[in-house]
Amino acid sequence: MRALLLALSASLCGAEEKVLFLEGGSQVLKVQSINAEGRVMVEGQRTPLHTDDLYQIIGSARPSTNAPLPVLVELVDGTRLPLSNFTVKDEVCRLAWALDPTLEVPLDTVHAVRMKPDRKTSAYQRALTIKREEFDQLWVEVENDLQLVKGVIELISDEKIEFEWEGARRSFTRDQVYGVLTADLGGIEAPDDSVWVDLADGSRLNGRIASLENGILSLLYYGGRKLDLSWKTVQRVTLNAGRLVFLSDLVPASEFQQPVVAPARPWQRDRSVGQQEMAIGANTYPKGVGMPSGTRLRFLAGRQYHLLNGFVGIDAETRGRGDCVLVVMGDGDELYRQRVRGSDPARELKLDIRGRELITLSVEYGAQLDLADHVDWAEIRFLKGE
Repeated sequence: MRALLLALSASLCGAEEKVLFLEGGSQVLKVQSINAEGRVMVEGQRTPLHTDDLYQIIGSARPSTNAPLPVLVELVDGTRLPLSNFTVKDEVCRLAWALDPTLEVPLDTVHAVRMKPDRKTSAYQRALTIKREEFDQLWVEVENDLQLVKGVIELISDEKIEFEWEGARRSFTRDQVYGVLTADLGGIEAPDDSVWVDLADGSRLNGRIASLENGILSLLYYGGRKLDLSWKTVQRVTLNAGRLVFLSDLVPASEFQQPVVAPARPWQRDRSVGQQEMAIGANTYPKGVGMPSGTRLRFLAGRQYHLLNGFVGIDAETRGRGDCVLVVMGDGDELYRQRVRGSDPARELKLDIRGRELITLSVEYGAQLDLADHVDWAEIRFLKGE
């Protein structure tokens, strides 16, 4: 397995390695080792860093340009795995994942299964972002359209998907099903001290770092399983320090929207306005708030945080279009105002919000009114003081 990982990584290098600090700012550094206590050694420095002081470590890997695998699975803790196959029997899911071929998980830990990940539809994307229901959902292709069927999944084999509805057992061929969303039965959640590891193949793993040594990242992930990853396949490691609170995980104290020309589009949690993964330029972001212009969101800070951090810009889905003004208010005082265009790179946001009760994010119209103003407040978060 180790030889396979190193071979796969050979063509994935080239991005600039750097670290992003918890309180803002970044530095170009090559991380050489990490131990279980969080000590981070970097090239050319004798004094170690510590994971408690870092927000992200950016690796050298670039996203893979290979064709997507036939199945994409998301677990309820946010783990995302591209698979060659996915089956379910007796409420146990078998995941054919190249890096851990024997992986099995309970069905109630699975959030979504996309059988055709190379195709994206707005209806399914929208369903991913809303509260899960008490029944499993099958999204079935009928005459070039998607129809929603609700029931209880009994079996997913190589040929068919069987489910129960109102006492009757029914089935579809696997080719008919675009995707599955499972019922909300609790499942697992990411612990506060976990990290996110994004790989070049599109995988996103939640776990704890056991070590980084000699170019191998040892990660303890689902159920304590140990996984050895070539560091050259790692795009980034996000450290979920207990001092961080992402605004996309909060319920706004109030919200307002007034479209002018463009159709009304709701703001999004951890997605762009177009309900895709957030991307500003070539950079993607797993967390954040997507807002069209003419939208205002107010969040309760409660005077318990000292910084507001993140990155801002117009999402790459607009293909360079868009022109608007971003405003951040704290208890009625303007803390930030910045005009952004669709061709601009991501800007880092770092604002002192000590003593502030309410923080308001606003997107104001620009030269093109509200056309293509798909703003990403990427990884926007409150930071508690030490």
